[in-house]
Amino acid sequence: ARCAPQRAAAAAARAAAESANGPPPGADATSRAALRSIFSQYASSGSGGKGADGKGGLGSLNALDVLHALSDVGALRRHSPETTLQFVTRAIDESLGSAPDGSVAFDAFERCASGLVAARASTRGASYKPPEDVQMHSEQRRALRASFEAFAGGSSYGMRPEQWEQTVRACGLVGAKCTETSAAVIFAKCKNGAGSLSAAPKVLTFEGFVQACAHVAAQYDVKFDVVAQRVVKCTPKEGEEITAKKPPKSPVKPAYIPPASTKGVAGRAVAPPEVRGGTAGSESESLDERNVSEARNVERTRLSPPSPSSKEDGGGGGSRAPPSPARSTTSASSRTSNDSHSPLKPPLAAPKEIPASFREPGCDLREAFFTFADHDASGNRSPSCDAVKWGRVVRGCGLVGGSLTDDVAREIYRASGASVAEDGRMRYDEFLWACATVAGTHGVQFKEVAARLVGVAQKQRARLAEEKAKRADENSAGAGAAATKPPAADEKKKKKKGMFSRMF
Repeated sequence: ARCAPQRAAAAAARAAAESANGPPPGADATSRAALRSIFSQYASSGSGGKGADGKGGLGSLNALDVLHALSDVGALRRHSPETTLQFVTRAIDESLGSAPDGSVAFDAFERCASGLVAARASTRGASYKPPEDVQMHSEQRRALRASFEAFAGGSSYGMRPEQWEQTVRACGLVGAKCTETSAAVIFAKCKNGAGSLSAAPKVLTFEGFVQACAHVAAQYDVKFDVVAQRVVKCTPKEGEEITAKKPPKSPVKPAYIPPASTKGVAGRAVAPPEVRGGTAGSESESLDERNVSEARNVERTRLSPPSPSSKEDGGGGGSRAPPSPARSTTSASSRTSNDSHSPLKPPLAAPKEIPASFREPGCDLREAFFTFADHDASGNRSPSCDAVKWGRVVRGCGLVGGSLTDDVAREIYRASGASVAEDGRMRYDEFLWACATVAGTHGVQFKEVAARLVGVAQKQRARLAEEKAKRADENSAGAGAAATKPPAADEKKKKKKGMFSRMF
């Protein structure tokens, strides 16, 4: 019994490591339908925008939301921050003209995700070295957890993106090899729920924080203990304000680096990120010393800056350089900091795996959905449910209880992507994902939730068939037979049997 907490901590650490850098998900995770769903979930949260022409479509996402959406589908696994930034930068460049500056349209997002998946099998993905396995003794774990809680403001759910940015700044971990943008990529890779194929909240748990520190150590080619000791040493005391330290500047201004030959859209050149190479220095070498010695090369990890002539020209025409993800993610993080005092909702549970048999046209669950759903009289639209009908379904099937409250059910409906559909209603694909999340919330298999829904739907159909047959018998018997029954009793009986019809 005494070893139970240690085993639980080890299991949580393994789960966090697999979520951040485990094996890539299946091909269905990056299908067009899956990418469209995750894109629409982030677009509906309000941080995205409309197209450059101000009209409909799926809109656009800022660079920070693009990173988190790619992490949710597992596209960032086994990729370095430099490679990730190269693909996101290209997507921003390709979206110029179809999305606001610094944003990504869906078509460019789809190409970005597919390119990351394809690059994983290439020599570039094969050369990636994941962080070392983290092994901590109990005293070191307690000290690092105390530091994590101090930097997270005592939150019981975890650390926000702006708090992670404050942490790496206050600990002096921002430098040439780990820029602010690289830190944003690391946060997205290690957040809770990465790879769950749904829009996971931007929250870093303690296990994810440990993985993030391991990724920072990998960026500097040092042991995890070096970064962990720095975090513990820079932890603010109780009541002390967190002071953000700027990375030391080089006394020599770096020369302008012209863009490489990599071409973007409309002939605009995009400078690829620096490829890490060379031998690592001594592990005892201070991170601050490395920052000073490498500050000249900090621009190599970002996009090429705009030429001085572009300012004189007013930034017009083809001379304008593409926006940097560093500025995009930083501005997005500053926008989210306005909500830092709002109460943080607990993240939704990861959805359970959906067996392929439930996607077949004639499966029982699909028939159950058709029983519960509203049908268009004209036949132009497929059966669908609104938010109210979804709430009635989960309550009528006895799925509300324990961790699944009415508020959680409404959040599941919103996260399914149904609210951003053309009519704001849930179809069968969104219904499947919502049922899988219900199963994850209750900690049961998907088949158990499906069996509950199918059983209630069968009773509903049997009751409707019985009532239809009864009405047909009454009509054939004539008005005299119908008058022999007391009206009040008949009305009371019909009201009792009509409970499910009012519910669904």
